[in-house]
Amino acid sequence: MKPLPSFAKPPVAEVAIAAQFDAIRSLTGPHMGMLWQRFRGALPTLQVHPALDPRLERSSPEFEKKLTFELETVPTPRVWFIGNNEEHLVQVQQDRFVFNWRRIPGQDYPRYEHVKASFEKNFDLFREYLADEGLGEPRLNQWELTYVNRILAGDGWHRHGELGSVVPLLDPSTEGGFLPEPEDIALRVRYRISPEEEVVSRLYVEATPGFDRASGKPVLGLTLTARGGLDRGPESMLGRRLDVGREWIVRGFAEVTSKTMHRHWERER
Repeated sequence: MKPLPSFAKPPVAEVAIAAQFDAIRSLTGPHMGMLWQRFRGALPTLQVHPALDPRLERSSPEFEKKLTFELETVPTPRVWFIGNNEEHLVQVQQDRFVFNWRRIPGQDYPRYEHVKASFEKNFDLFREYLADEGLGEPRLNQWELTYVNRILAGDGWHRHGELGSVVPLLDPSTEGGFLPEPEDIALRVRYRISPEEEVVSRLYVEATPGFDRASGKPVLGLTLTARGGLDRGPESMLGRRLDVGREWIVRGFAEVTSKTMHRHWERER
């Protein structure tokens, strides 16, 4: 197989790695405060946010979300532990652990291996806390890897109607030529990863137009998320599935974006 595509100046703005597990109902709000003490040295800021809904990849994807209700006296939130410069973020809730790397001005993307190692280090701290408090071991059921790219106008494109110059799938040109250039375009595509496998995994590609807050210029958000189930195998299975997801994201990114943009991002292979 060909080596993975590589860019000297990729437009990656954020990478998130998540492990989802069966909900640990005994992991309550007070435990979250105690857990923060394990992370506080490197991640000194604490924020509280609503919990995310569980997500499971199924053979037939659900197009409409079904409402479910669960009675709980005191809802347990999702907590964020944030580093001083906001580059690193850990998110914890009863059924999920997430590590985020976020680009700060003047910083280069440290590459997947570095982000994955940081995720594993922090996830180990979380698991150690659960064991010390007698809360058990997380029973993994899903992995997720997300790359968020922010592509600012000026390099190869200038208006939202030209997003086909960045992602050819977004090219709105028609044979008749009656319709003018669109004001904006959005895209969401889903691909099945390794359809022959019993455990379902998918790659999601989503392109959304917006504006940069600092400059006011048009910007394209191009998000690629790989997500799939885990069949409760050994712990090492999580790392292997994340690596598969990374391969699909990197190859998928290179395939859906244009050669013109590859030159701006200084493609190396």
